[in-house]
Amino acid sequence: MLRNILLFSFLVGCGAPQAGWEKAPDGTTPRCQPLDCRTQGVALDASDPAQAAIFYRMGCEQGDSESCTWLGYLEMNGQGISKDEPSAREHSRLGCERGHSVGCRNYGWTLEKSIGGPAEYPSAWAAYVKGCDLKDAGACVNAGVMLKEGLGVPKDDDAAVAFFQTSCTLLEVNGCTNLAWMAEFGRGMETDLVWAADLYEWACNQDDATACGSIANMYEKGLGVTANPDLAFSYVSKACLLEEPISCASLSHYFFSGVGVAKDEKQGFSYAKKACDLGDAVGCNNLGYAQETGRGTKTDMRAAVKNYRFSCENGFYRGCSNLGLAYLYGRGVGVDKTQGIYLLELACAGDDSVACDELVKENHPMPADLGAIELHFRRACEATGYGPACRAVEVIRRKMNP
Repeated sequence: MLRNILLFSFLVGCGAPQAGWEKAPDGTTPRCQPLDCRTQGVALDASDPAQAAIFYRMGCEQGDSESCTWLGYLEMNGQGISKDEPSAREHSRLGCERGHSVGCRNYGWTLEKSIGGPAEYPSAWAAYVKGCDLKDAGACVNAGVMLKEGLGVPKDDDAAVAFFQTSCTLLEVNGCTNLAWMAEFGRGMETDLVWAADLYEWACNQDDATACGSIANMYEKGLGVTANPDLAFSYVSKACLLEEPISCASLSHYFFSGVGVAKDEKQGFSYAKKACDLGDAVGCNNLGYAQETGRGTKTDMRAAVKNYRFSCENGFYRGCSNLGLAYLYGRGVGVDKTQGIYLLELACAGDDSVACDELVKENHPMPADLGAIELHFRRACEATGYGPACRAVEVIRRKMNP
């Protein structure tokens, strides 16, 4: 799922932590009307968050909803005042209760992420819904993601699409990226690759790294668009520059294969290592392949197996395929045919053609229990929101429910 990013939005602030909130800038006891308090706080927020907190606190104490929200944010991050997560949750709650949309988003975030107290998923979702009703696009995204994942609320793809649609209409980039995902995989709507590609492309042009990686994949494979390796390379390069690890991994593939760019195995190895160092499963698979074949680096099968294992355990089916072949033929590990077949089953269920062909050679049919294989990838997807793992889940679910 696309939390990529994170898909959950929390207001971005600035300013270095400082001490104290008791006195106004002139050293006197501060006094102001609620709106004036908030205005003074906003004016000081970036340059002097300690003094901004004074005015936000006064505004909040006099009932100003936005002052409560901004005070909660400063408390959440320890900007200008001591970090105080329980108080941040309470001030976000007050902001939401009094009708500030961002306060609802922030309050929902504290409830979902166990910030300042235990997780309360139904209440988090209710806060996001209220924020969305108040036209906060980020709250709409968060409500949709909870429904999409069934996180503390019943899974409901149709309702998730509605929230993503609202958010995207409000020009929230994450909402459009999530909506594109639903359109690409036909969740909560009919599959519409053309619309998905349009949404990804727009979001990428707004510098959403996940969208850039997705539209690059579509241009590479001709999904919803005419295949165009040059455009694919351009978009994946942008995604890597935006520090999306999986796109750096994809970039390594382009350099290894010479798709959309002159073949350069040393560059391919460099990008694969960068992605793997950042913990990307595809990058580690690509790095393992370079180490197995000596492409851009010296041959090191033991290191390759280590990277294939990380890749597979973190949800990339091709890492499972390569690790399975290593076990099947004793490359860098002892021969273990049972383990090799099991790993190839995982990969084939995710539509890896090499793994499927190898199973045919071994006269081994695909298992009937796709549910157990789906669980392997679903755990990785739910733990990290990792795109390839989540994509494998969608592929396997379609096979289970054609």
